[in-house]
Amino acid sequence: ILTYGCSVLSYHFIEEKFRHVKVADFKSLFMKFYVTPACILLLVAIFGVYSGGLPQRLSGDINQMANALNTFSSESRRECHSSYRDRFDLPNAALCRFGNVEQGKQPDIFVFGDSHANHIIPFIDVLANEVGLQGHDYTMDQCLPLFELEWGRNSEIANGCKSRNDIAISYIQQQKFSFVVLAGSWPDFITKKIYSQGQSVTLDEEKEQVFLNSLRKTVTLILDTGATIVLMYDTPSLYNVSPKCPVIQKLYNSKLECRAQNLSNKLMGIALKTLEDEFPDVIVLQPHRLICEDKHCEIALDSMPLFRDDNHLNEVGSALLGKYFLKNNSNPFLIVNQ
Repeated sequence: ILTYGCSVLSYHFIEEKFRHVKVADFKSLFMKFYVTPACILLLVAIFGVYSGGLPQRLSGDINQMANALNTFSSESRRECHSSYRDRFDLPNAALCRFGNVEQGKQPDIFVFGDSHANHIIPFIDVLANEVGLQGHDYTMDQCLPLFELEWGRNSEIANGCKSRNDIAISYIQQQKFSFVVLAGSWPDFITKKIYSQGQSVTLDEEKEQVFLNSLRKTVTLILDTGATIVLMYDTPSLYNVSPKCPVIQKLYNSKLECRAQNLSNKLMGIALKTLEDEFPDVIVLQPHRLICEDKHCEIALDSMPLFRDDNHLNEVGSALLGKYFLKNNSNPFLIVNQ
C-alpha cells in the first residue's frame, strides 16, 4: 500500500511535472537536469562518507560487529604480506614484528605461510604477548610453507612459491628462531595445485607422497636449526555462508542460521598422523576446535563475527580466537621462558 501511494505521488508531482516542463535552451536544460541533480547526489555521498555512514543509527554492539568485518591483516600488515609479483622480497624484521616488541632484540617466533598464515597473526600475537615474546611474520598469497613443494594454480606460480620458500629456509637457518610457525590453507585430495617437476600431480597417491615428502623435509630442516615447530591447522571455510550473517541475524532475523559446515580434510589427517608418529615434538594447534563441533562451525564468538570473507578471519575475530584458546589450553610458547 505504501509503495502504491508513493508511486501515485511520484507520478503526479515528479514524472508529469518534469515531462511537460519547458526549457528555453540547452544550457538551461544542462544546468537544471544534469548539474543540479549531480551536485545534490554528490553532496549526499560526501555527507555519507564523512559521517561514517551515520553509525549512530545503529546500536554500539552492531557497530562493533560491523567494524570487525572490515579489519584485514593483509592491509594492516601489508609490509609483511606479499603478492606473487613481490615473491622475491626479503623478510623485513624491522617492520614485521608483533607480540612484546623490543627493538634490538632477536624475534623469538617466525611465522610464514600463505594468506591464512597472515590472518592468524592476531591469534599468535595474543599468545606471544602473554609470555612476553615477540614474533616476526613473512607471508605470501597462495604459497604453502613447505620447502621443495611446487604449489600453485599453474607451474609458473608453483615454481615461484618454491623460490619464495627457499628464501624462507635460508633466513630461518641464519636467524635461529626459538619457534617457527607453519600456517596455511592446507590442501585436501581435491586440490589441483600440487606440481612435480613442472607437471600437475593428479593421482591421490602421488599427491599424498609429494605432500608428505615435502612436509618431512620442511620439519627436518627447521628442527635442525634448533627451533620448535608449531603447525597451525586451518580454520574452516564458509562457502555459501556470508561473514556478515551474525550482523544480519542481530539486526533482522534472530532465527537466521549462521553456521558453516565442518568438513574433514583427509590429506591433512594423514599428515597429522605422520607428524605424530615421526616428529612427536612438533606442536599442532587446532583453533578450529574452539568453534567447530560435529558437522558445524560457528562463525561468531560472543556475537562478534570471526571472518572477513569466506575463508579468512578478520583481525578482531583472530585475536578473539587467541583469547578463547588461552582460556581452554596452555600456551605453546610458554616453554621458552622456563
